[in-house]
Amino acid sequence: MSTTPQPPKYSWQQSYRWDPFTDEELAFEQWKTIPGASGYEVSTLGRVYNRKTGNILAWGYTGTSLLYAYVSVKTDMGNIWSLKVHRAVMMAFNPTVDNAMEIDHIDGNVLNNRLDNLRWVTHAENCRARAIKRQKDKKAGVVSARRRRSTRKGYCSRNHKLQTYEGTNRQDCRQCRKAILERNKNYVNLILWPLNDLMREIPRNPDNMLAA
Repeated sequence: MSTTPQPPKYSWQQSYRWDPFTDEELAFEQWKTIPGASGYEVSTLGRVYNRKTGNILAWGYTGTSLLYAYVSVKTDMGNIWSLKVHRAVMMAFNPTVDNAMEIDHIDGNVLNNRLDNLRWVTHAENCRARAIKRQKDKKAGVVSARRRRSTRKGYCSRNHKLQTYEGTNRQDCRQCRKAILERNKNYVNLILWPLNDLMREIPRNPDNMLAA
C-alpha cells in the first residue's frame, strides 16, 4: 500500500490528474543528468533535482490548451531554460536523434510524466492522439477557446457569440476563454501546488543515480 499522501481528485478536469507514486515506483526510481544542464537530474517519475541546492524543483505550467509541466533550469552555457518535464525525462532516458519527433503522453494525462507513459511519435501520430484527448475532455466538460464549426454562423460550438478582433478576421469566444482562465486557476490551486508539495516531501535516493 502506498505511503504517499493522496490529494483529492477533482472531477472538473480528468485530463490533469495526479496519480500518487507507489512504494514500488519510489524504490525503483532512477535518476540521470539532464543533457545540456549538468547541474540537474531528472528521474523516471518526472521529478527534477537541483544538485547545487539539493532541492526537488517545483513544476510550473505552460500553454492554454495543453497545460504541460515545466521547470526552469540553468544550462551549461549559463542560460535559463524553461524545460518541459516530459522532454527532460525523454532526453535523459530515451534520447532520439530525429528532431522532428514529438513526445506523446500515452494515457492522455499531461501530469503523468513517468518514463513508461512517454513515447516518441511523429507529428501526425501526435495530432491523432490529441484529437482523441479532446474528445475525452469534451465528455469531461473541459472547455476550449478554439473556434470550431457551429450550426450558427458567428457562434462557437457551444453557441456563444464570437468576438472579432478589430482590424483582423480573427475570432474567438470570450466566454470560453474566461472559462479556460478559471480552469487554469483551479489547476494551479487544486492540483499543481499540492503536487509540488508532495514531490518535495519525498526524499531522493542517491543510490539510484545512473551513469550519463
